[in-house]
Amino acid sequence: SDYRESVHWRAVKDGKKDSAVCTDCHGEHTIRPHTSPESSTYITKVPETCSHCHASVAVVGKYGLSTDVLKTYLSDFHGGTLGFYKKQREELYKPARPIAVCTDCHGVHNIQGVGEANLMAKRPETCGRCHVLIFNEYKDSLHGREALKGNPDAPLCVDCHGEHTLVSPQDERSPAS
Repeated sequence: SDYRESVHWRAVKDGKKDSAVCTDCHGEHTIRPHTSPESSTYITKVPETCSHCHASVAVVGKYGLSTDVLKTYLSDFHGGTLGFYKKQREELYKPARPIAVCTDCHGVHNIQGVGEANLMAKRPETCGRCHVLIFNEYKDSLHGREALKGNPDAPLCVDCHGEHTLVSPQDERSPAS
């Protein structure tokens, strides 16, 4: 993945000096591999790292972007389990992977924004990396076959389950309930 394909790079090129550059995510003097629990890009720290800008009215709010994405994410199915996995990491000192974080749906270095053609959240395969059994059912369904062929009218996972406000299908608040 290439930073020069990201929404952040395009913003830098457009003269938006407050757009994210490498040091905003990785730090300046504390750079560690993303597999290190001390890294700001470690899986359980990604939402907090992204929120440094994405929860700021001074940074993203002035461009009309939502500043409550982290709050919303933390109240949804994936984000709600983040605390559990942080605790597990501290106790077991190993990466926990059964949570989806910002980079899973928006990209790592080639971060894409909402509405962009290459947004990973709009690809059923993205959800299928963790939800394997459900993805196998979906891809054999009419919706799945059409979506995987590239039909823009085919319903995607996020169309029924939401994006930053996911709740379990067993929850009565879920559109998929």
